[in-house]
Amino acid sequence: MAWTDLSAAFGYGTKLTSTQQQQLRDNVNFVMDFVNSASLTDHGPLLGSGTGAITAMGVGSYGAIMIGQGGADPQWKHLSGAILVDSAGVTSLGTNLVGQGQLQYYQAGDLLEIADNAEETTTTQYPSYAVMKEAYIPRHGTLRISFQMATAVATPRAYIAKNSTAVSSVYIAAGAYSLDVGSLAAGDYIRIYADTSNGGYATSISSFCLKCANPMNARITG
Repeated sequence: MAWTDLSAAFGYGTKLTSTQQQQLRDNVNFVMDFVNSASLTDHGPLLGSGTGAITAMGVGSYGAIMIGQGGADPQWKHLSGAILVDSAGVTSLGTNLVGQGQLQYYQAGDLLEIADNAEETTTTQYPSYAVMKEAYIPRHGTLRISFQMATAVATPRAYIAKNSTAVSSVYIAAGAYSLDVGSLAAGDYIRIYADTSNGGYATSISSFCLKCANPMNARITG
């Protein structure tokens, strides 16, 4: 059974011949057979083809978007670079927004993004740790995390964590520490955990800084 173009048979005031009536029935059956055929991909969209047969598209993979091709059939495409789209349709910004440094992923560097210089102390004893500093991370990338640890007598301990997972070794001496922490995602937290070996001597954490090469705001550098 083939499709017959009957567009010329439907002029004003015309009547279909018996042959054209049969062709119209055949066209209806053709469409029904096609729509119900196994050739249609489950979850795949259909494309118009003028008076020709409908074109059945395949299923788009997660995150793919149907992109128009001008005079050709649209195609499934994955947006990349400036915009990323996940399977839920949520968009995020990529790494190559030229000229838009504040929208790029964080890149490790020494320009200050945010600082908390207040001194926090804890007498929490090992093996328990207390959260001393915490910072919310608004975008993806890598940040340079630094802080100062001090104590009067007892041995202090501290480490850097992404959310609640340690990303540094345990620092066991007073002093200044710095570490580049990568694979950060928007919504993560950077935390400093610390304790003391003797509850009579507090461990203090201060000069908590997050630095990068492309901070959100302008910085005086000279």
